[in-house]
Amino acid sequence: MRYKWMLLIVPSMVFIVPSSYAQLRYVYGEPFDSLYKQAVAAEEAEDYSLALARYDAAFGAFGDDFPTAPIYTSAFYVAYNSSEWDKAIFYLGKYTNDCIVNEKEYRLLMGAEKFTPLRNHPQWPAILSKIDSKRKAYGEVYEELLHIGARDQALRQMMKCAEGKLKDSLQIRYFYQLMNQEDSLNLLAVEAIIEKHGWLGNYQVGEDGNRILMQVIQHNDLATQEKYLPLIRASVEQGQTDATSLAFLEDRIRLYQGRYQIYGTQVIKDGEIYRVFPIEDPDQVDARRAKLNFEPLVEYLNFFDIKINSPDELQLDYLLERWTE
Repeated sequence: MRYKWMLLIVPSMVFIVPSSYAQLRYVYGEPFDSLYKQAVAAEEAEDYSLALARYDAAFGAFGDDFPTAPIYTSAFYVAYNSSEWDKAIFYLGKYTNDCIVNEKEYRLLMGAEKFTPLRNHPQWPAILSKIDSKRKAYGEVYEELLHIGARDQALRQMMKCAEGKLKDSLQIRYFYQLMNQEDSLNLLAVEAIIEKHGWLGNYQVGEDGNRILMQVIQHNDLATQEKYLPLIRASVEQGQTDATSLAFLEDRIRLYQGRYQIYGTQVIKDGEIYRVFPIEDPDQVDARRAKLNFEPLVEYLNFFDIKINSPDELQLDYLLERWTE
């Protein structure tokens, strides 16, 4: 029974939302949502000055920061296209502080003629020094993580199509067996990285590199998750791993243990219907989620077409009992 139910766990956070905009919209709320949406629309219309103004406002609305570092690349892009070199350098500096510049980005910044004004900027040497230092220390492991991430997601992306076509249960089980084998190989690679470098946070390998580490841990067994939980918690306390990633991991560990989850991130399939795995103290779940900048639970569950008509639906103990059989 446990194996059957494990197959029905919704995959990790990367599949929970249909787009990066939807994630920002539901997680970070107003006024960031409206400003970000206006910035994207202006950027698509190539009104770069307006887009920059809206990105600047969104930056300020979130406490002089962006909630996710890749947005700095968009702000940098529209600032550059507005010939606002100081703003372009500012957002590039924020990006290089929070992320690692990949090989393609590095070649463009260093060689593209259009970026000559940036390379002539007084602050360019300091930014370049930071880029080079981080790439020297973590560039190789970052590129390795990108390949691990591609392997981690390839079969999961294919599963979206396969589940609708492979009606035979043996075929589906074989597909999951392949996925489990790939997860085990990815874990070996990640464990070698952690043994050599320790847990790598956003500053070292960017949000995407750190997210790949989290995905590989979440896609393996309970013992693996429990083993690395203290390292991840320490990284969150240092501001180097997103607290929301820890929330997903903690809920998943509790699910595997057959215990109530804390934040309501885990959804399972009950027959043909998605349901929320039982939540501890559900009256306080939105307060706990708010501390992590999560959207309210009701909005999160909209992604799964789950409507909660009664608080009792957040503590369907028969799901927990069936899981622990």
